[in-house]
Amino acid sequence: RQRGVDTRFGRGVTAMKVLDGRVTRVELDDGSLVDCDAVVVGVGIVPEISLARDAGIATNNGIIVDRQCRTSSANVFAAGDVAEQASFFGGHIRQETYQNAADQAQAAALAMLGQEVDYCKPVWYWSDQYDLNIQFCGHIPVQAEVTVRGDMASNAFAAFFQSGETVEGILTVNRAPDMGIGKRLVERRAKAQAVQLSDANVSLRDLLKQA
Repeated sequence: RQRGVDTRFGRGVTAMKVLDGRVTRVELDDGSLVDCDAVVVGVGIVPEISLARDAGIATNNGIIVDRQCRTSSANVFAAGDVAEQASFFGGHIRQETYQNAADQAQAAALAMLGQEVDYCKPVWYWSDQYDLNIQFCGHIPVQAEVTVRGDMASNAFAAFFQSGETVEGILTVNRAPDMGIGKRLVERRAKAQAVQLSDANVSLRDLLKQA
């Protein structure tokens, strides 16, 4: 908003006005009209699993793989957005992120070569918006305790999400070094007190050593 972006949450699109082959206006379900020069549609993906399914390989919301990236057919592996894998926090998930596609592909290649693989990582992703570098790792429990390190008003802070004292997730804004350590806190299911996480004088690296 500070940079002039108008956001409308909880709204649906009911119609688009097209003039000379392009959309010039969008009508929302509350009756409001938004003039526009272009429309970007972000609706997620439908994984292409038909080849695997027709071959008799187990599928669900993706091609199901184990922690070696192996499908139900022992000689077939899958990785990336199409793979439904074990979630770090239980159950199964498809991770639609760049980093997972890169890391899981490497794990699949090593498994194909007969090396030991145990691939199961918490999700990590980032976004650069204006002068803000935003990163997130882990997940946010429904009733998470939230602890902030730094000053949110300055757009340089880290937010930790905990169940009890266990660090389940971390979000950083313009504090990449905190994420470097925070990811490992999440991976180790480290425990910390909120007062430690909020105190900039307490080293996150020291908390990691204690995990």
